[in-house]
Amino acid sequence: MILKNMLSKLYPKVYVGIVSSSVSTVVCIELYKKDKLIQSQTKTFTTQEMTRKLLDFITPFKKESPFFYISLLDNTTSQGVLFECDKEDNKSMANTVSTVCHGSWSSYTLTDELRELEQEYADVDIDFIFSPFTVLSNIFSEKKTQDKAMLFVLLQEDLIVVSIFHLDKLLYGDVISMADVIEDEELDEIAEDDDAQTMQMQETFDLDDLDDLNLDDLSDLKDSESFDDLEDFAQTQDVPQEEKHDLTTSSNDYKRFLVIQNSLHNFYSNSKYASEFVETAYVASFCKLENDFKQYIEDELFLTVYVRSVELCCEVISLAKEESL
Repeated sequence: MILKNMLSKLYPKVYVGIVSSSVSTVVCIELYKKDKLIQSQTKTFTTQEMTRKLLDFITPFKKESPFFYISLLDNTTSQGVLFECDKEDNKSMANTVSTVCHGSWSSYTLTDELRELEQEYADVDIDFIFSPFTVLSNIFSEKKTQDKAMLFVLLQEDLIVVSIFHLDKLLYGDVISMADVIEDEELDEIAEDDDAQTMQMQETFDLDDLDDLNLDDLSDLKDSESFDDLEDFAQTQDVPQEEKHDLTTSSNDYKRFLVIQNSLHNFYSNSKYASEFVETAYVASFCKLENDFKQYIEDELFLTVYVRSVELCCEVISLAKEESL
């Protein structure tokens, strides 16, 4: 321990964060000395595999220090959460499922898939593999002090992670592959049903039908106080109509909206989840969103929504720093 403390004063700590998707891999490297950031670099590779270029980018930093930590964000789809932390049960499932406790809840991934990830990055020796549920919880840790149920969402190009917390108690969790959403015709049918309902409502009321009304029957109303009020209101300055926000139904953002909508539906309708009303949503986005995305969710789901852009590889490094203390 004494030797380690001496070396830590001489050498920086080097942290590497890796976030991979189907189209690219983002690598962040941060060097710290005495808890102060002294250097940082980020590079994007157009592949999801460990290539020579990616390895050449990481390897030189190993020469900087004996304190070298590489962390990877788990991008497998067969992962999830448990609403409790039972270490004995976790041990009994260790052969098939790798489980990590986070206070009162746990995240898990199939052991075989974790081994595949470790094998894929064997050339760089992965130290930590973090669940996106853990990253999401850490990003908005300061928000979980409010005594109410809140929705938390992590958006990536390939994955969407959804969780609902009341304080530190996990009430709901799910991870959804964007590939599955794109192929799922049922989600697209939701939009078609909405359009059909709108058309039906429009058809039930035709402005031409006003010609059939006997407006003389309304003359008695003119002397009423309420009618005078209406006349006064009509003479006031026109009130601008509220701007309509919309998303293209074929866009990825619309599919992300449908996933959030479906997750809330599952939470409310499934008896295995706690019955609590959600009014606020916090969204961490690692992908580019349309300008109307936030407002569209607010309008359609009656939520107060806060969107924060994040660098996921830096968030992974943040967790690695805590683990390496």
